[in-house]
Amino acid sequence: MHVFSCISLKQLVTFDALSMATVLRWTSFAFDYADGDEFKQVISKSSQRKSPNIIRHLPNLLEYLSYIHFFGSCLIGPFFEFHHYKRFIERKSEFQIIPSTLFQTLKWTAKGALFALSPLFLSKHFPIEYVISEEFKTLSFGYQWYFILMTFTAVKFVYYTGWCFS
Repeated sequence: MHVFSCISLKQLVTFDALSMATVLRWTSFAFDYADGDEFKQVISKSSQRKSPNIIRHLPNLLEYLSYIHFFGSCLIGPFFEFHHYKRFIERKSEFQIIPSTLFQTLKWTAKGALFALSPLFLSKHFPIEYVISEEFKTLSFGYQWYFILMTFTAVKFVYYTGWCFS
């Protein structure tokens, strides 16, 4: 379904990509809660699925919805269990001391600015239209290879800009 919608709509990101990520969180939450319920019922017996992520008590509605719709994993970030999310929000265990991100933010912003400006300078010296010209075909193979690599580097930097700023 997802591949079909990407092809038919000619888009890389479609609405069902967000739905797939949401279903992953719903499923994970359900399994972790079921394991917690099983843990309550059979305390003395060993559980088939020993997970450090079991949910013994249902969270309130705000906690649940904030986990499901957390931007950090909803659109751009990795998937993580509810247990990790709750520890992050409450700043417990490994999340007690979160270092300042100011230096890293400034570093990535500077990289993004560099990547944003580089194509402007490279495209003056290596225009992509030149690759399909008749004159380009008369150049040596080595210079053609160098020219194409530099041209594609300028194109890649456009994408690197978005990644650095995200």
